[in-house]
Amino acid sequence: MMVDGSELEDEIARLRDLDLPTLRARWRTMFRRKAPEPLPRHLLFRILAYRLQAERFGDLDKVAGRPSAMGLHRGDTAHQKLAAPALPYRGLGVLRS
Repeated sequence: MMVDGSELEDEIARLRDLDLPTLRARWRTMFRRKAPEPLPRHLLFRILAYRLQAERFGDLDKVAGRPSAMGLHRGDTAHQKLAAPALPYRGLGVLRS
């Protein structure tokens, strides 16, 4: 289902007002399978809204979704990466002007 400009905003606004069973039905229509049971309403809404936007504007490419594309490496977590202060490299001299 391709949605354009203001229609996209309207569709997302309608999604926001749906109850959990109706969001699950919408999921089934969009993904052609049952929504995962443990998924709460707010996540169902966000995933459905993301899918509508991805259909309209295009999805992220596969590389962008990889942890290495976000600067993460095996064993790192996003929290550790963001919380770590940026320290100067060893041996880096400070120049004063």
